[in-house]
Amino acid sequence: MIDIVMVLIVIVLVLINGLFVAAEFALIGTPRTQIDQAVNQGNTVAKVIQTIQRNPDKQNEYIATAQLGITLASLGLGMYAERKLAESFMSYFVDSLSEGAAHTLASILSLGLLTFLHIVLGEMVPKSMALQKPQQTSLWITPLVVVIQKFVYPLILVLNKLGSGILSWIGINPDDRKVSSHTAEELEHVFKESQEGGQLRKKTREILQDLLYFGHLNAGEVMVPRTRIVGIPISANTADVKAVLSKSKHTRYPMYDGSFDNIVGTIHTKDFLRAQLTGNKKPVAELLRPVPYVPEAASLEQVLKIMRKHNAHMVVVIDEFGGTAGILAIEDLFEEVVGEIGEGGSDTPDIVKDKDSGQFRVAGMVRIEDLGVRLRTDMEHEDVDTVSGLIMTLLGRLPKVGDSVHYKNFRFDVVTVEGRSVGTVLVSPETQPLSDPEKSLK
Repeated sequence: MIDIVMVLIVIVLVLINGLFVAAEFALIGTPRTQIDQAVNQGNTVAKVIQTIQRNPDKQNEYIATAQLGITLASLGLGMYAERKLAESFMSYFVDSLSEGAAHTLASILSLGLLTFLHIVLGEMVPKSMALQKPQQTSLWITPLVVVIQKFVYPLILVLNKLGSGILSWIGINPDDRKVSSHTAEELEHVFKESQEGGQLRKKTREILQDLLYFGHLNAGEVMVPRTRIVGIPISANTADVKAVLSKSKHTRYPMYDGSFDNIVGTIHTKDFLRAQLTGNKKPVAELLRPVPYVPEAASLEQVLKIMRKHNAHMVVVIDEFGGTAGILAIEDLFEEVVGEIGEGGSDTPDIVKDKDSGQFRVAGMVRIEDLGVRLRTDMEHEDVDTVSGLIMTLLGRLPKVGDSVHYKNFRFDVVTVEGRSVGTVLVSPETQPLSDPEKSLK
């Protein structure tokens, strides 16, 4: 006969095993953001979970408690339940089989049944439940585990000390633990999965990805180079300023004394127009706003901090010799995150695709990394950052209209030249890849 008490003990042991399995997986699988939100809503259990998640030692003790519970429940099933269940099964076979055969068959059946109960009900079901609804599982199961932890804490402490001793013996520092966090690459993968799951729009995902790498860029990579600066001399009169404003359509301009190596401030179109409308006859130089200086190597995060500190919307980027390398406006920083925004709607896009031919008309100052993203290929070059720099490097001389080079299975035809650099270029995919694109020139 099947012993009812034994059956109840088996059920209790399986449930205990499942309880601790769910507790362990739920704690690990619960996003901290959800717990933080629950804490803000006044949930006291969430506060306990938050403390455990943020403290590596408490998290280790919690998981150790769960593992101890799983181990003891498994030992109970193996040492008690398997023997008792085998004895119950054996009573059904002892009359028809020899004692040895009956014992063997009963042991196989009891072991198989307990293995099924342990794996399915004690492991897989609670694990799946905890992974599918980690927050809900943590909120109702954590108080019970915390109470149990108080009773077994001395044993947990001893076991943790023993484990730490073994780790130290094999050369691993047990105190070198970090609260889990995501790398930029992992977050990028999360953004991709969120978009594929319909939680994020494509543009939102792109903005989030750009934010991840915002601090990796420096001022020299993003600045408007010196050769493309539109500035106003400090000696300019009202007519001179009007002439510049009518041609370039920017919102702010650097003002210089003698040359761009001595930029003394910026003038905002709004300030100039307001002075004209109110009949202010003060010299243009009195409309100057101060402008801070930053080195080329300054990260965009540092540039943004400097802009905030000085309440400035433009900085002057200086090279290693102290000369002006370029300028950087607040719009340039925004464009690194949200894409091309232009100034006053007057600028044309830097990369334009011809739908009929499939060719791209690209501005020379476009970064080759950005062009690679648009072309869906790796366009990086170890020596240069811009399309203009790439073409001049491949040519080995200054560019002229009609020049053509090949790089990464694409053909670059120079359409316009601005000063000594490339103005615009036509980029076309190659029909036949070249064996050495960097050396193939026309």
